[in-house]
Amino acid sequence: MQFTDAELETLYSIYLAPRTLQSDFSRQWAFEIGVLASQGHITTQVGTDKYGRLWRCTQTGLALLTIHKRL
Repeated sequence: MQFTDAELETLYSIYLAPRTLQSDFSRQWAFEIGVLASQGHITTQVGTDKYGRLWRCTQTGLALLTIHKRL
């Protein structure tokens, strides 16, 4: 699967600083966030059946950053 630079940069930014769901960042990068979330690279899940207000990287997101040498 191919990822755009914008998607990888968005993922890296979320890795560095989790972003709120309604932040200006989330609005500006809504498409990339949608792609990353639908593929399981970011989530708001903080526990079993519990969700928060911040986008955070998942294990697969961290693996993706490592593969693309962003970490």
